[in-house]
Amino acid sequence: MKRLTFLLIVLTTTLFGQKIPKNIVILIGDGMGITQITGGWIYKRGHLPLKRFTDVGLMTVHPIDALITDSAAGATAFACGKKTRVGMLGVDSAGRPLTNLFDIARKHKKKVGVISTVAVVDATPAAFVAHVPHRRMYDSIAVQYLHNMPDVVIGGGRKFFESHLLPTAKTYRRLRRKGYDIITHPDSIVYASRKRLIALVADVDLPPPARRKLFSLMAWNTAHRLLSKNKHGYVLMIEGGQIDRACHANHPDWYRQEIIDFFNVVEDVLHQAEKDGETLVIVLADHETGGLAIPHGDLTTGEAELKWTTGHHTADLIPVFAYGPGSERFRGVYDNTDIFRKLRALIEAR
Repeated sequence: MKRLTFLLIVLTTTLFGQKIPKNIVILIGDGMGITQITGGWIYKRGHLPLKRFTDVGLMTVHPIDALITDSAAGATAFACGKKTRVGMLGVDSAGRPLTNLFDIARKHKKKVGVISTVAVVDATPAAFVAHVPHRRMYDSIAVQYLHNMPDVVIGGGRKFFESHLLPTAKTYRRLRRKGYDIITHPDSIVYASRKRLIALVADVDLPPPARRKLFSLMAWNTAHRLLSKNKHGYVLMIEGGQIDRACHANHPDWYRQEIIDFFNVVEDVLHQAEKDGETLVIVLADHETGGLAIPHGDLTTGEAELKWTTGHHTADLIPVFAYGPGSERFRGVYDNTDIFRKLRALIEAR
């Protein structure tokens, strides 16, 4: 009997000799191409946490109807596994709702969570929750969140949840009955004590890192603390949403702050994964923004000269970094829809 139990444990944690993750953390640097990563490496004076990732791939990110994608089509591809049109979110090109990774994770008794430095109704986080024909249907996205609320939601976008469509007091009472802490100030995140959390800490986007300080690290650590109480594990999406904002604006200091902030979270998540041995960490982007180049720089001083070729997105292939059980699946060159298929297989295998 003991031998049979041992074999069952082995079978549920491996697939054809490969380990299967209990937890999955997906870190998305919105607008972060290979040059944005290089800039972060220079700013951190040669310290690059991504060097500790064991497996690296490249993915194409074009939507179904163009060469250049946006965050809605890009995030839908890896959150739902289907190409769609620019601007469409969580639906296929005909507008039909798609199953997303959070839907699959919940079927396998995993907890799910979203963290973003922008509004949680923005395209990238919303691709894991909502289904709308256009990404700017923010009120509709907020309503869909309330009907399908992740276990942890941390970010901006409070005004969309407190709009005329949603009676705020009634909504918050209902969430509290479901076991949610309701938090509206970023410094209060660390005091969350219930099993679930919705922390909408800005009307729309959060301020830049110089003002939001350790928000990103506090958000990640709080989410991990709450979600890891579940014996079946969790799937957590963390977005560095303002890398994209800074690159659209071709704003060097803002970009510098955002990429360092994002790398700090990546390093902390990686440290946790190295410690527990049961967490798969994926770092990627929905697209590159700004056509960034670095003609000059200095690793000793952490200075970089930036040149932008556009204020929009580009067609660049996007690097994918993986660490932890199942990371070997992310080697090679593939399409962004394959991210969904690879992660789905790992979730369903456990």
